[in-house]
Amino acid sequence: MKNTINIITALLLTIGGLASCTNDTDEALKVESQSTLSLQLDHTFGNEAFELEQAFTAENGSTIIFNELRYWISNVELIHENGTKYRVPESYYLVQHMKEQLVQDTFVLPDSVRETIILKNIPEGSYTGINFAVGIDPEYNDDLTRTAGELNALQNMAYSSWMWFTSYIFSKTKGTVGEGEEAMEFSFETGSNDCFRTVSLNLSSPITVSSDGINTLSVKNDVKVLFADIAFDDELMSGSKYVIGATTPDLMMRLSNNYQAAFSVE
Repeated sequence: MKNTINIITALLLTIGGLASCTNDTDEALKVESQSTLSLQLDHTFGNEAFELEQAFTAENGSTIIFNELRYWISNVELIHENGTKYRVPESYYLVQHMKEQLVQDTFVLPDSVRETIILKNIPEGSYTGINFAVGIDPEYNDDLTRTAGELNALQNMAYSSWMWFTSYIFSKTKGTVGEGEEAMEFSFETGSNDCFRTVSLNLSSPITVSSDGINTLSVKNDVKVLFADIAFDDELMSGSKYVIGATTPDLMMRLSNNYQAAFSVE
């Protein structure tokens, strides 16, 4: 399976390469169309703006510093004021705050902050809600050879063998907890079909999408919520760091629920 994935990813690189997301907005998606909607994902930690390498204080008083936050947004639907839904085709987007990463010992992903998603060719009208998923639906998650939107193994968000199955990594949340010499690493990941979560948000007031205006929808992601009911204790210890992943499925489910609860409309 590992060789198969390597071959596939090499082919994908040869055909199209990987669109770089080094800016807040994916330049590859800035395509003129009759109407677009900018989905702005604003990350916070409680009432503070979220940034990598900044110290935040958790509910229990612990100091948390992040060095990576990445997750998939997919299956975007807009709810029209008449109750109908518009499903954005091939809507798979990687949201991230990340440092440079080496992929397969050859390919480098650069530093990136990506919080803005450009939804293209949206029918004009007034919309009262939005649905989206955190993660990748089983149709694509069960077959890493299939691609749509931004799905690509070179994004460094997939495992060819993850607890005896292939899967995209739905989310990565990494950093340290504690201060000074007492600080310890944490590495939280979610994946598998059981971690797929749908978020449904009602807008406080309708948003109108038109071809002659700037259309923006802001959604807040409170990263502090990700740690609800998750204690940095022996249950999370693996070697010298705290770990949530394929070997801790119950904790992955809890973390997935927290991701689902972290979003709200600003």
